[in-house]
Amino acid sequence: MLRTLHPMIVHFPITLFYLTALFEGLYFAFHKDWLARAGYLLITLSMVAGVAAGIAGAISESYVVSHISPASLHILSTHKNFAELSVFTFGVAWLWRTVLALRKSVPRAPSALLYYLVVLLGVALISYTGFLGGSLVYDHGVGVP
Repeated sequence: MLRTLHPMIVHFPITLFYLTALFEGLYFAFHKDWLARAGYLLITLSMVAGVAAGIAGAISESYVVSHISPASLHILSTHKNFAELSVFTFGVAWLWRTVLALRKSVPRAPSALLYYLVVLLGVALISYTGFLGGSLVYDHGVGVP
């Protein structure tokens, strides 16, 4: 059960990261307060789910690392590094939004553009991370009985 936990939960943070970018973008386009609140809630949930997926990934890695080829091990290492970078990037964005939330504020120009670029960078990183994870499973059979 534990070795299959990562593939069962990893889609939640990916989806939440994408939804964060969507709602934050909609907020910047339409300036509706409820979109800002939804964006903050989504990025907070993204962080919780991202950390959980990372922990589950470390558990899954411990089961497969001794049974995979050197090429697969290299992809796994890159996948793990990009996952950590993705969560770190979203963590920076989350801290930014948390400080603003504590001040009862939302991102405003010109810092709003920089904030949104950080969110989009996080989405790009998590997309590549997912691509690598898919390659491990579908191209290299990692974790497939």
